[in-house]
Formats: sequence, C-alpha cells, structure tokens
Amino acid sequence: VRPLFTIGFLCEPSPGHVAPSVLSKQFVTQPALLDAILFMSETLAPSASAMGTQTRRFGASEQAEDSAWNMAVGSDSPFAACLQQRPKVKRQLGAYLSYVSSSIDAGVEDTLTRMNWQNLGMATVVHVGAQSPSLVVALAPQFPSLRFLVQTEAKAESGGHQPCLDNHGISALKLTSIPLHLRARITWGT
Repeated sequence: VRPLFTIGFLCEPSPGHVAPSVLSKQFVTQPALLDAILFMSETLAPSASAMGTQTRRFGASEQAEDSAWNMAVGSDSPFAACLQQRPKVKRQLGAYLSYVSSSIDAGVEDTLTRMNWQNLGMATVVHVGAQSPSLVVALAPQFPSLRFLVQTEAKAESGGHQPCLDNHGISALKLTSIPLHLRARITWGT
C-alpha cells in the first residue's frame, strides 16, 4: 500500500489509516476514467508487450487475426469480433478513445515533433479512430509526399453505431476546414 501513498493514489491521514486521495476519488466519481485505465492495463499493455513476438511471427500480415492483441489474449478472432462479443471491452475502448480524443488537438504538436515524418518518403499514414482532422491538416502541408487514410467510427445521436453516408463521422464543418489542395491526398473511411 505504501507505494500508492508515494504516487498520491491513496493517502495516510494518520499512521496506520488509509484514505482515498483526490486522484483515487475520480475513479469512483467518473466511471469512464476507470474504464479507460482498465482498457490500457488489460488490453493495450498486453498487446504492446506482444508486438515484438507478433512481428517476428507474422511480419507485416494484414490478417486481422494476426495482431499483437490476438497473441496477448490467445484468441483466433479479430479484435472487432471481441468488441461485438464483449460489451465491457467495447465500453472500455469507448472510454479510452474519449479521453484520448479529447486531447487530440493538444497532441498534434507533440505528434509532429516526436516522429521523423520526412523519412517516411511517399508513404500512406493511417490515422485510426480520428475524431478530428487536426493531425492530418497539420501534417499534410509540411510533408507533401505523404498520403493519408483517416479511419473514423460514426456514432448515431443515441450513441450507437451508424453507417457513414458522406462524411465518415467527421462533421461537414471540420471537413470544409481542410484546404482543397490537401483533400486529394486524404482518403476517409470507417
């Protein structure tokens, strides 16, 4: 328990007594935060740990069932099938993406500075789960040899999945914010 005191997750109001901290209380008052953390620890971390083995075994396989996630959990089904069969994991993924996408614009500058985009040459950059075109709009003018595939998941007003008809889940206003000369290098999909 002592390490939880040192990182501020729990506190010790008096010797031998444990109490929640401001940080730990958030996991009770904001259940989506707990879902996001559980998704990171139960799904993302094991998948990341399996990436080296997955790459050695399957290389650049495009088969959905050859992913690091499959290796981590010992499944033969694609991750998308898991989401359909396990509503808890789907809920956790939604919470995780919500927290990540809420800071997407703030993360654009960080993303731009952490990777040597010029070394990609004439590659296609795939942006999965995009909630905003900000990253692509920032990258496209600086790296004219790159093409982009932006994958979104549209949601109905009720919060359920809905097929995209014309804007792939990105609002028309956000799409019109992309300069015309850049749009030819950007493909949208769901």
